[in-house]
Amino acid sequence: MAYVWSLFKVTIPIQSIVKPGEILCFASKFVGEKKVYSRCRNDPDMLTFLHKQLSEADGIISYNGANFDHKWINGQFLLAGLPPPAPFVVIDLLRTIRTFRFTSNKLDYISQELGMRGKTKGMDFSIWRSIMEDNDPKAWAKMLRYNRNDVKITEALYLKIKPWVKHPNVNLYEKKVIDEMRCPACGSADHFIARGNIATASGVYKRYSCNCGRWFRGHEQIAKINVKNKTSPA
Repeated sequence: MAYVWSLFKVTIPIQSIVKPGEILCFASKFVGEKKVYSRCRNDPDMLTFLHKQLSEADGIISYNGANFDHKWINGQFLLAGLPPPAPFVVIDLLRTIRTFRFTSNKLDYISQELGMRGKTKGMDFSIWRSIMEDNDPKAWAKMLRYNRNDVKITEALYLKIKPWVKHPNVNLYEKKVIDEMRCPACGSADHFIARGNIATASGVYKRYSCNCGRWFRGHEQIAKINVKNKTSPA
């Protein structure tokens, strides 16, 4: 919140800031589970609960989270005197979407373009103003619905584009050691077939295609590449 001199393009000096930005609310869920968790600024445990949620996860799926959400969250943790949460992998779906070419990369547009529902409608500035000035319960309820719906459509988008998403091998996070080969994207042990070979700098491996859409290579080399250095006579 700040005082400004004009309605047009302005650079706001620090002295004009009345109140710095903060997190109004957050929502989260674990992939595949129905329950959606949420907290708002009025909840005294909002930041500690968010810290706990992040620390429980192996990876966090977000949309522009790497450049926006995680930076804001870490800043609020620091201000609140909270330590860093347990390390996790950031899976930012916006980074994946930017490897394609769409008319718009906004979450609402992408979701609907891919045949899914979009963001909650009717979220104009009056909702934010009713929260900031009046602490209006109805505005808070709508804000939380908007937030919770964002989490649901982010999960739906993740599942839709999962074969294209660059993220760590899901089998590394199993509680037991897995010796058999599994798809690194969905963890399936029997829904993939061999589809030729793939050559890398270190050797040649079997290539596989999974029903989930992911391509991956086998663990063992089927041929090793030896490169000898050639020198010219002096």
